[in-house]
Amino acid sequence: MKRTFAGALLLAAMWHTSPVLGDPIDKAELMKLVTDQTWHVNWAACMGGSDGCRTYWDFKGDGTFCPRMIGAKPKDKCADDGKWRIDGGNLCWELTWLGGGEGYKKVCVSINKAGDNAYVATRVGGLGLKFFDLSLVK
Repeated sequence: MKRTFAGALLLAAMWHTSPVLGDPIDKAELMKLVTDQTWHVNWAACMGGSDGCRTYWDFKGDGTFCPRMIGAKPKDKCADDGKWRIDGGNLCWELTWLGGGEGYKKVCVSINKAGDNAYVATRVGGLGLKFFDLSLVK
């Protein structure tokens, strides 16, 4: 009985705190969103972050990208080297070391449009909860 009640509370809390993700973007729009773009990323969960977990990532048309550390500025040095690819309608990437302990070293995400220049990423195969928000740096 206690397990069922605790599980129901967890599901209710997840439902209550889950954002409306908006419409999924198609493969062509995803390609435009990634290729030769700089993302302003705001991670959904950050331990000890007073102003969220914001950073900037540059995605290049050759399939490489520059992830920066949390708190970095748009032109700061890359923290790691990464490779990205589109798999079906999802964005997948792999880094050499960054994100290993936090669970984003090697991952695929689906991207949903949440507004004008506002997007939400969720992990493919995850619980459907927001992984991070992003917008394009213009």
